[in-house]
Amino acid sequence: MVLEYVDFLKNEGIDVFLDETPVDKTAKPKKILNSSEKDIEHVEIKEESTLDLSKVDSLSLLRETIENFKHPLKENAINMVFARGNPDKPKVMFIGEAPGQEEDIKGSPFVDAAGQLLDKMIAAIKLTEKDFYITNVVNYRPDNNRTPREEEIKAFTPFLEKHIDLVKPDCICILGAVSLKALFPDVGGINKNRGKWLSFKGIPTIATFHPAYLLRFSEKKREAWEDLQELQKKIK
Repeated sequence: MVLEYVDFLKNEGIDVFLDETPVDKTAKPKKILNSSEKDIEHVEIKEESTLDLSKVDSLSLLRETIENFKHPLKENAINMVFARGNPDKPKVMFIGEAPGQEEDIKGSPFVDAAGQLLDKMIAAIKLTEKDFYITNVVNYRPDNNRTPREEEIKAFTPFLEKHIDLVKPDCICILGAVSLKALFPDVGGINKNRGKWLSFKGIPTIATFHPAYLLRFSEKKREAWEDLQELQKKIK
């Protein structure tokens, strides 16, 4: 008798005997999406959140795309900081983290004291103006010159990757932890990876300390010089 009663409840679709909230019999039933409708819904969300740079085929168009990119960092910045140097297949593409105050004012990367040190580092390994190209991961200055946050790095990394594709450098030199994290998010920190050769999309890539870090910790300049010597060997 009990089993017959349980079967009756199951057949009638009754699976809850007592609930804390009353059931609204007048409410419209929720729509149950079939598999094809679920796929469409997923694709629409994905398309809205994906940055499509497939049609960006020149540096001028990339610059324009970044300038039109809506991001909170843009609100407090004076200029979008793009790049400087030779963009035509240079021997080395140097990648820093983000503009500072002076870069923000002048609209060019590495033009402050750290930039002057970088220029000396570049000259020390016998690179001329036609041999190098310099840019940053993030194109707008973070407030108070702070380190870019992880979500900011992720937001601008697609632009950096397109930048590399368009410039086609022989080698990449990563300057500091932020650019290392942008291109190699899973390898670990700068101390662990500096001076080691990595590969980004088939391009030989080496990391060293950021010039701003070297200004604060001059004892690290010796290690940075060793990294630059490795870069010089690879170029030759």
